[in-house]
Amino acid sequence: MRQVFRRPPGLPDRFSRSTLLVGARGSGKTLFLRHQKLAHRGTSAYFNLTAEFASITKQTGLGAVAYDIPPQLSSAIPGKATSLLALSLYAKFIFRKGLTSTEQLRGALASCLPRSISFRESDLMDLKEIERIRTTLSIASIETFEGIAFDSPLTRLLGEFGKSCQDRESPLLVLFDKSDQAVPDATVPVLDTLNQPPSYTAVLAIRPGYTSRAMTEACALAPPGDHFDLLHLGATPSGDEWRNFQLEAAQAHFRDQSVVPHLLRAEDSPLLDTLFFISRDCIRFALKHLARDLATPAAIQNCLKEERGFLESATMSALPKYFMRSEDFRALLTSLHKQTSLHPSLRPVHMQVTKAKAGGLFDENESVDRFLEAGLRSGAFSMIEGTPWSPGVQLRQVEVSPLLAWHHKNFVPFNKDDSNPLVAERDETQLKKSFAGAKLAESIFIAYRMEFETSKAFRTRLTDTLTHNLGFKNFHLTDGNTNLGNKDWPTSVRETIKHARMVIGDITGERIEVMFEMGFARGLHAPSISVVERREMRSTLPEWLSREQVGCFGAENDMVHLLQSITQVLRNPSLGRPRAALTPEPQSVVWLRMKDWTLQCRSQFERELTSRGRTLLPFDTDDLDTNALDEAARSSLLVAVLDGTAADVFVHYVCGAIVAKPRAGQGDLRLTRQVLLLTQDGKAKSDIIAKSLRHCSSTVQVVSPEQLVVKAKPLLNRYDAWINSPPTKE
Repeated sequence: MRQVFRRPPGLPDRFSRSTLLVGARGSGKTLFLRHQKLAHRGTSAYFNLTAEFASITKQTGLGAVAYDIPPQLSSAIPGKATSLLALSLYAKFIFRKGLTSTEQLRGALASCLPRSISFRESDLMDLKEIERIRTTLSIASIETFEGIAFDSPLTRLLGEFGKSCQDRESPLLVLFDKSDQAVPDATVPVLDTLNQPPSYTAVLAIRPGYTSRAMTEACALAPPGDHFDLLHLGATPSGDEWRNFQLEAAQAHFRDQSVVPHLLRAEDSPLLDTLFFISRDCIRFALKHLARDLATPAAIQNCLKEERGFLESATMSALPKYFMRSEDFRALLTSLHKQTSLHPSLRPVHMQVTKAKAGGLFDENESVDRFLEAGLRSGAFSMIEGTPWSPGVQLRQVEVSPLLAWHHKNFVPFNKDDSNPLVAERDETQLKKSFAGAKLAESIFIAYRMEFETSKAFRTRLTDTLTHNLGFKNFHLTDGNTNLGNKDWPTSVRETIKHARMVIGDITGERIEVMFEMGFARGLHAPSISVVERREMRSTLPEWLSREQVGCFGAENDMVHLLQSITQVLRNPSLGRPRAALTPEPQSVVWLRMKDWTLQCRSQFERELTSRGRTLLPFDTDDLDTNALDEAARSSLLVAVLDGTAADVFVHYVCGAIVAKPRAGQGDLRLTRQVLLLTQDGKAKSDIIAKSLRHCSSTVQVVSPEQLVVKAKPLLNRYDAWINSPPTKE
């Protein structure tokens, strides 16, 4: 490492103060931190936060770009992160670094752990016992950790370790890496350690882009650059210093002269300058393509084309549901290509976005903020050269990645003497207008009561209204009947809902087929509008169904108001989305409704769960509320009773939400969710279970009370194996 490492411009040889280190993907954060660990004169330790917090990702189902963190997890996630990291700090410093376990250290550690996790003081002297405690922490319910991080116990623990190191005249340096790949709120207690007592130095590496509201609030209380240092890797990528660093780093990487890439043999090569320009602050990109020994403009052109596709895909995964769909993003790139094609050489492209003034009850700028933050995170955008970034910074202008701003067919070599930035101005209105061009016809899904004439008439009236309105010329209505000719029509219906821009549901009379489809839309967090036939019917709806705004369609002026609502939701989808997304929680087991004939199997089921260290969250009444809906729809194992009564509607809605997201977790850390529907005879009767629900066999099973535990055991075994599996390597 010492042979290939070269210090990036603007970064110190050694840290004298705690620091937030900001760097884009591939800019060399990890190599820099590992070199600091080796070069530090004292006690140092490196922690990969993605691995440290893997169990949080598994349990909550939240990933690195979790925008909608459930309120009930807002203090539990930092609490669990505090406990997990505290135990790792203790294990590393006591058993690997040779520090002495004092009473003060053990007390500081205990303040980082939940009181329900019992251990003896002697356990802290045995590494195997430490690992046992860590396993207990990993599988413990996330709610167990609520409130632990409130008074920053992790900072106090690090302070105690720092004092121990000072007593040994061995200053402590702690390096936290890969925080941007963990659940955002888990990083909050780590950020708190930067605002530290002077007994240690901590460095937290982070990628620019979206973090979380909690991170933003933490930085508002302790501003970076004031309470701790703020440093950027590759802050001036067009400067001579960075160009020389790229060259030196590449020469060190390919120090074996027999494999020196063609472009490095001529240090002033225009093609080398072109590759460095495209790489910008991503040194990994330059090394990757130097290794391919690109030697001609055609080779560089093919490189642009290939890497552009990869970057587009990465960006699409972060962008679609917050501001634009994939075709919208490509339309933006096409408009940029028209501008860049007019210039004789490659140059930076700055996109200036003017946000519309917020008005009314909703902040319409939020979607633009998320769009820019997601692009910054994925590498589609970068901060303008010399502009600092920290969590919560308001973006007004970004630099578009050269891979995206320049079409590979318009490739021209980079000329540093002719590289003044090109500014492409866009405001929110212009962005939306630019997407209104040649689009394919889009759909609005309507869930209606197909056996009722009034509901069928509503569907017909709505079709006629949209057809004769020029603003809806690119839209058409779809419904469950659209796919009846398909052999696998239930799957086709669900796919139709997934691809619809919004969902409208006639919930009059709370029919189970309609409720399953509306629950499916709820699980997708899709924009939707519920309607009933007459206004007075709204007062008869259960609380969990009426918490969102419900419209009407019976009177003529009702259709006018409905059309206005549809227009508003299509323009700003956040207006039609539920207040919070139903993020699946892998550890959650929920029981809905209790009957006399389920008493025995319920008792057996609870005993089975208890033997595995799991807990059951029961909602036994038929009068179910919003809290029961939220908990049940987030569960990864749901047991629900169906008996042909009115409360079956609630179960169908929840099942729809679970079927919409059949797996909990992120990436490779995913667990298949399951629903066990209890009927008295274990049969899926058509008068009790909706036809569309009966065709969800991969997620839903209908069982009798006698079959419940037998059917549940394989599902519980799967969870046990999954939660104890090692975190996926990068």
